Amino acid sequence: MVTTKAPIGEVINFLYKNDGLYKDEPLLRKIRNLVDLIILRTEKDGVEKTLGSLEDDLFKLRLDIINESQLLQDITKNINDTIQDRVIGQFDKTTNQKKLELAFVKSLKIYGEITENILDKIPNNSFSSIKNFPQLNYKSFIDLLQSLPGKESQFIISYLKSSITLDFALIVAELIFDNKLKLKKSEVENLVLTLKNSIEEYAVFSNKFGLWNPSDDDESQWIRNIKIRISLFESKNNSDNLSSDEISKILVA
Repeated sequence: MVTTKAPIGEVINFLYKNDGLYKDEPLLRKIRNLVDLIILRTEKDGVEKTLGSLEDDLFKLRLDIINESQLLQDITKNINDTIQDRVIGQFDKTTNQKKLELAFVKSLKIYGEITENILDKIPNNSFSSIKNFPQLNYKSFIDLLQSLPGKESQFIISYLKSSITLDFALIVAELIFDNKLKLKKSEVENLVLTLKNSIEEYAVFSNKFGLWNPSDDDESQWIRNIKIRISLFESKNNSDNLSSDEISKILVA
């Protein structure tokens, strides 16, 4: 799975808001179309159902963005500045979405710690190495992985799903912050849980693949949750042959 310095969801958010800065009209059109569809479906069907219906679209757009390696490099600083503004805004008492802002900021912070560690191990020309990433259908890709023997392929599937879920949750959160999407309180609470679960699952599998370890000194609540999940995952994985449903149950324990 390809890792980028900022979550693809935040790349999508930035380009959706700043499409006049860049000339890649086909890509920008895909981004506008998908985000507009997310707004319509989430208002109508809620967070969970919309995510399930758009996983393939999110996967395809992810590959399109990854193929634009130069664009990713060009906008990284702008995205980081935008994220920093959001971090500062989280402490602004005027916000009316404190729990969502907090979950958003914590998710980005943990993602940043993980990817910084991953990218330190990748050569400086890593972006050029993923140029012309093949176009794949999400379902076909998942089916291919599921056909492979052993548990590693299922871990990869779960890792990918957590990343796509995180992207979706970040997009929806930004739309709420920018007053482009209004959801009832129960759906906002569902979104907070989606952010929390997806980044924790992403962290667990980053650890599983030897890409990241939580700091021993970090005893914040979310990191403690991740450490518990890692321990539980290791304990179960060392003793059982796990199905995808069992893996999911462990991760949300």
